[in-house]
Amino acid sequence: MLERKNKVEEREAIKTYIDKPESEKFYINAFEKYQKQGGFVWIWSSWALWGGVFFLLYRKLYLEAIVFFAISLLAGGILPVAILIWVASGGIFTFFVYKRYEKIRHSAKINGVDGKLLLESLKELGGYNQWSIYVAIGLN
Repeated sequence: MLERKNKVEEREAIKTYIDKPESEKFYINAFEKYQKQGGFVWIWSSWALWGGVFFLLYRKLYLEAIVFFAISLLAGGILPVAILIWVASGGIFTFFVYKRYEKIRHSAKINGVDGKLLLESLKELGGYNQWSIYVAIGLN
């Protein structure tokens, strides 16, 4: 019974962190695979592939966006490398979302934050930036 309760609480935490009902199922499945595997698993996201740096900005992964942008600029002149990096983003970026979620959860656990306060923290620190879509449209 305790395991079932923990799974329900974990799913609620993921839903709160993602804050996008139409994406909840994808992220719950992805996060459960990462947890089961104990690390990275290739999980495809077309949104990550086509969104690129804007996907990272959308999911509030600012440092990752800067690093990906820099790598993309450096690799831009070498077409096969640029394509490889672009395709890899479709399978890797979801893991970055998961790692940020885990970092927030770990920090909360260390600080004794749980229950309603944890969900409030996940909602505030997670979620998405709607503005990144408008920036992407404007720049493209």
